[in-house]
Amino acid sequence: MLIKIIDYSENQCNDIQRFVMNTYRKILSIIILLLSDIIILSIITFIAILIRSSLSVIIPNLPPLLIEAKYGWIFFPVWLAVLIYEGAYTKKFSFWEEVRMLWKVTLFSTLALLTIFFLGKIGDFISRAVIVLIGLLSLIIFPLLRTTAKKSLFKSGLLGNNAIIIGVNDTGRLALEALDKEKNLGYRIIGFFDARENNSTGTFQGIKVRGRRDQLERYLKNCDIQDIIIALPELEKEQLADLVNKLQHKSANILFFPGYSGIAVMGTELRHFFQDQVFAFEIKNNLAQPLNYYTKRGNK
Repeated sequence: MLIKIIDYSENQCNDIQRFVMNTYRKILSIIILLLSDIIILSIITFIAILIRSSLSVIIPNLPPLLIEAKYGWIFFPVWLAVLIYEGAYTKKFSFWEEVRMLWKVTLFSTLALLTIFFLGKIGDFISRAVIVLIGLLSLIIFPLLRTTAKKSLFKSGLLGNNAIIIGVNDTGRLALEALDKEKNLGYRIIGFFDARENNSTGTFQGIKVRGRRDQLERYLKNCDIQDIIIALPELEKEQLADLVNKLQHKSANILFFPGYSGIAVMGTELRHFFQDQVFAFEIKNNLAQPLNYYTKRGNK
């Protein structure tokens, strides 16, 4: 098990100190991540310029490289604006979700820059080939370097949230294993809480069992917990709704594991029905799309 076990005593936490430290940590991590994105984009831009300059030597008839600094200032604001819009500094992403998000950012940023240069009639002062090369290089380099930077922030403790799992059972074990494998989400599991009254001590999967479910609210009040993972599939819907309503204002996020696995998750989306306050999983048949169908047929 790779999740680090952290021992929290109830008297070590203070509400005001906790709020100040969490706010400081969050702001600092966002600033560092934003600066790392600027550095990564600078590296990619430098590589793109080198490639474009090399092409001018290899291909004699290629126009000379043109980049005027007074028009280059718009590059970083466009990329950072799209990153902020896609929640790159506020949302949790699994590794592949983050890769997909960064590919989306790359596409929209490249198209936005080309459109701005075209409409602003400044394409003659900024090499469009460099903009395209930056986009192509970003598809590989940006995800690799950004996820590496986030791993460093997770290890330092600046990024990531302390979390507890409610449920000493098979679903709790599956939840722990799933979160352990998705390091990019940044969960630090510091304990379990048991739904059973006669089993509230010891360890489970190498993590300390800190008490019973009815002791959870007092623990949350005294300790620095940002996320709660509920792994109690046996609860009736009324019991689950009551538990969520009690806990949703005592933590930043609640993650619920429904207790079933093995269903295909590729192409699965969560559909909300706000008027009735219910949700449903939509499982798409990807083979219904002609491109996917013929691609799969071609690989046989």
